[in-house]
Amino acid sequence: MKRVAALFLPQWPIERLWRAEAHPGARPDPASVIPPASAGRKPARHQGHWRPGARWAGDEGVAVRTLPRHEDRTPRLTSIRNGSRIEIAAACPHAQAPGLRPGMAVTQARAQVRGLDIRPADLEEDMAALRRLAILAARRWSPVTALSDCDGLCLDISGTAHLFGGEEAMARRIIRLLARAGFTAQIAIADTAGAAWALARYAAHPILLCPPAKQAEALADLPTPALRIDAAAAELLERLGNSRIGQLAELQRAPLVRRFGATAVLRLDQALGRMPEPLDPVIPPEAIIARQRFAEPVATAEAIAHWLGVLTPRLTTALEAEGLGVRALECIADRVDGVPQRIRISLARPSRDPAHLLRLLKRRIEDVEPGYGIDTIALLVRRAAPLGPQPVVERLDE
Repeated sequence: MKRVAALFLPQWPIERLWRAEAHPGARPDPASVIPPASAGRKPARHQGHWRPGARWAGDEGVAVRTLPRHEDRTPRLTSIRNGSRIEIAAACPHAQAPGLRPGMAVTQARAQVRGLDIRPADLEEDMAALRRLAILAARRWSPVTALSDCDGLCLDISGTAHLFGGEEAMARRIIRLLARAGFTAQIAIADTAGAAWALARYAAHPILLCPPAKQAEALADLPTPALRIDAAAAELLERLGNSRIGQLAELQRAPLVRRFGATAVLRLDQALGRMPEPLDPVIPPEAIIARQRFAEPVATAEAIAHWLGVLTPRLTTALEAEGLGVRALECIADRVDGVPQRIRISLARPSRDPAHLLRLLKRRIEDVEPGYGIDTIALLVRRAAPLGPQPVVERLDE
């Protein structure tokens, strides 16, 4: 049975600004706070150091801690230009309380509420941060994770919920981890993506689990915009007295298609499970690695240095194709007895100079214990950063 979780982030742009101010210089998205961990496994309390929040992230009875917010309760907005009109792109809860909403003109908002803190919206960075969160979710919670508009995600948890203790435990874990990063979230789980999307945004519950095959009853009292139909069709339906999804589901299909188009009926059928709605998953980038296997094990420092000299140019070529530079590199030498030998190097600035990287690796060859021999050597990029083309400066002797 297919189960889909819809994650709704109602204050994503505003809370990204709050987080950026709370942590100057840090990446303003939850990927820099949520620690990577294996699915269903609680983080260890001691592995040479203590990770703040690890025990809290795995326990049920500990209260949620969030990043510090502004205590002055200043109404904050983000603005965007729409032709010659400057509109509100997002508004914090303090701004929404007096009636300010996205799409309202900024001049009207200023006339209505004094002391507004207005910042320019960065829609591209908002989507980039949401995509980073989707990649994190695909690696941690569900391999099938898709972007849902510009304020949420859809996760196919059909085969992963049991790894986290069930659907409810998984939903609570996701909400806690996002709250730890300083983000407000609502989540709903249903049989279809359309039903989960509607329940996450229009039901007044931070966590809502729709029983299997019960999406029609759960959606009956929700307004028709929850079907993701255009505003003109929703307004016309309301004027005709069909303001709820349950009322719309009782109407005959042919008049609906003639009056409102096939989109409204398609969205209704997708939400109720009568028509499929495939997700377009976000594919996490693959790790950059250069590997060499040997027919006969190698056991000398000279042989290891030779193959490092072969693998390093391969790795830098792959990095150049991606426009990246190494910040942390790991050399893994697999011995025939199954005991890997590791060399880890870190760089202050990204680099993909093969001579530089090879020189750093050769200094650590003496740390490798070949034992009965090494049958595989791999260079793995643990951390990378964007690195553009480097100019070549020629010096002329005078």
